Amino acid sequence: MDNLNINMINKIWCGSIARDYKAGQITTERCLQAALYCAIRSELKEIEVYVEPGLMYYDKGSPRYRPDIVLCNSEQILLIGEIKFMPHWYPEFKPDIKKFAAYAGDGRSKKHELRIDPKTGCYTEDLHQITGTTQYAFFVVGRSDSEAVCSESIRSVIDTDKLNKRVSLYFGTTHPERDPEFGFENEL
Repeated sequence: MDNLNINMINKIWCGSIARDYKAGQITTERCLQAALYCAIRSELKEIEVYVEPGLMYYDKGSPRYRPDIVLCNSEQILLIGEIKFMPHWYPEFKPDIKKFAAYAGDGRSKKHELRIDPKTGCYTEDLHQITGTTQYAFFVVGRSDSEAVCSESIRSVIDTDKLNKRVSLYFGTTHPERDPEFGFENEL
């Protein structure tokens, strides 16, 4: 698979993720991350899923970034996702959206070690590349009146030169008088 079928991510978000949240089974950001990991692994078996891999290392060896979820094929990074979970409040989102521009810019300058050999615990020689078609996803659950769940707010922070139409917003909104609502907007 050379390209990610973004419609499958849409289906997962509005399907099993929405259902599990509404059933009270997703209660923390880590739980949302785990639910996304499991659903993607189950539905998109040909995709490699990495949780919080180190990317873009400093000279001293520590990673500059650890995106919440990364989807790959054998050589390309297909999607980089950031997650925010604050159903009772207003999630801060601008730093996460700004990271996408760093991935799309400096992150393309080198190949990334993601796969670990289970026998040795060391990285394999397999490398993954961020490309001009890599997608970026912001997964957020927050109050319905929060800027973080609003595509216009997200769009206002996007570096369109680097990310033109490659950012998607996956939102879950809460409101005391209504049931939670889940949706998405692609190609921001």
